[in-house]
Amino acid sequence: MYNKILINILFLSLSFSSLYSQASNIERAYRFYRNKSYVKAAEMFEYEIVNSPVLKIEYFEILGSIYMMRNDYDNLLRISRNGILVNRHSSKLYFQKGYALYKLGKTNESILAVKKSLTLHPTSSYMHNFIGLLYLREEDYKQAESSFLKATIYSPSSVVYLINLGAAYERQSNYTDALQSYEKSYKINPKHKGLAESLRRVRKILGDDNLVTPAPVSQPKIVEQQNIEEQQINPTQNSTNTNTLNKI
Repeated sequence: MYNKILINILFLSLSFSSLYSQASNIERAYRFYRNKSYVKAAEMFEYEIVNSPVLKIEYFEILGSIYMMRNDYDNLLRISRNGILVNRHSSKLYFQKGYALYKLGKTNESILAVKKSLTLHPTSSYMHNFIGLLYLREEDYKQAESSFLKATIYSPSSVVYLINLGAAYERQSNYTDALQSYEKSYKINPKHKGLAESLRRVRKILGDDNLVTPAPVSQPKIVEQQNIEEQQINPTQNSTNTNTLNKI
């Protein structure tokens, strides 16, 4: 009887020790991540995924963010795919998968992954803009237009999204709608790089180059992009040669 009690005590002690060790490891992982020590944080989150009895989808998402910031696209693809196997309801993991595929030169597969991400998070203006850039890269201007339009609906004060929409119209020779989009952008931020040139170019094509430039709105609220920089396209370049597309 005594031996049985002793064995139970030892078993409980080992169990508590193991749980404490796992708790300590994950706490250190989060601490390294918050302190931007990404290499150490990645090692600990990788260890946690392999050894933890309870997997949290957040571990995969954070690892994905680390690999994205470190431009490690092979590991980003691996961890996003593994995370999706654990939980198919993470919009972030599908986006990370799509981002990795794009960077690895698989644009069509990337579009499919980002479309799945948007079914889980349909109001994300960032992802609508991102997939618009992917469609533009494939020279699917109609789909690009649709995506940029949705981005402007969910973030109507984003100059970048409005300019991208205008550029998509311009590449389809729809100069009237392009002008309207550029003018909306100008009202928000007249000093945005390249915007005045776009306005002059489209007005000249329409024969309206003497039109008065609309007055800017006072103190505009510009929607900032999270995690990855906002990207803007150049309407005067072919999509396959557009420098900004290579920096998505």
